[in-house]
Amino acid sequence: MPTDDPHPEHQPTPRATPANGAGARAPSDPTAADRADRALELLGQGVGVVDPNGEIVWMNQGLARQSPETMRRFSDACVDAIRAWQRSKATAASLRASFRVGTSWYETVMTPQRRNGDGPVEGAVALLVDATATRRIQDRLDAVDQAGVELLQFDAESVRTMNAPERLRALEGRVVGHPEGAEALVLALIPPSSRALGGPPDFESCTRDVMPSDLHLSSAQALHIARGVASLVGHLHARGVSHGDLYAHNTRIDDAGHALVGDFGAANVLEGLDADLRAGVERAEVRSFGALLDD
Repeated sequence: MPTDDPHPEHQPTPRATPANGAGARAPSDPTAADRADRALELLGQGVGVVDPNGEIVWMNQGLARQSPETMRRFSDACVDAIRAWQRSKATAASLRASFRVGTSWYETVMTPQRRNGDGPVEGAVALLVDATATRRIQDRLDAVDQAGVELLQFDAESVRTMNAPERLRALEGRVVGHPEGAEALVLALIPPSSRALGGPPDFESCTRDVMPSDLHLSSAQALHIARGVASLVGHLHARGVSHGDLYAHNTRIDDAGHALVGDFGAANVLEGLDADLRAGVERAEVRSFGALLDD
């Protein structure tokens, strides 16, 4: 249509027309129509009218900007709502449905479109809302709740002796929802900066570890390592476990003197053993610790 406006890009944006191609009657008050359009644009991510066959017979520009998959899911939700209203007049006048498209979550709020106000349901008027942020918050809350449940499933005595950071680390590494229902923990990787405190015994040392000739530890480092290993052994014995292979070659250290003890292949559960036998196993492990200090 010709226009006298030298800047045609300043012309008002035409209102969205029904998807079936029918023309829209021009409003008698263009200003009021513009206000209505702007109000609709502020309502969530889109507004549309859907018929019982799932056709979106009218939509505003916000809904028209959505992806085809989002509009399809929007239409499907409306069809489900229309069928519910048609089956029973007792169905709530406003229904909600949520769905996910890619990484985004959406919520659809629907009300029935009736002939003459109270006649048969002929369609649904629906609002599309991006609920991604809200859903992510709920997912985090659900994760916290699940973590609490998993914490309760740990051995009560083990949890009781943990401080708060230790409990959080245990929860962080616990495997939840294993397909076979297995109980498992994911352990942190050993830092590449750590190294073996010593090498395994050779034919000359027999049962004693071979310490590297270039190993140099300050008094503070050596004391830190000794305290760390002693703390571990005490922790295991208090829980009825013996390491069974406490050697320098099974101990890794870093420059700060932090010690990590590995190789639990020879570990034993002490629960159920005769008291004298248990005490003997623990004494043997204490002797191994003494040999480690001597090395």
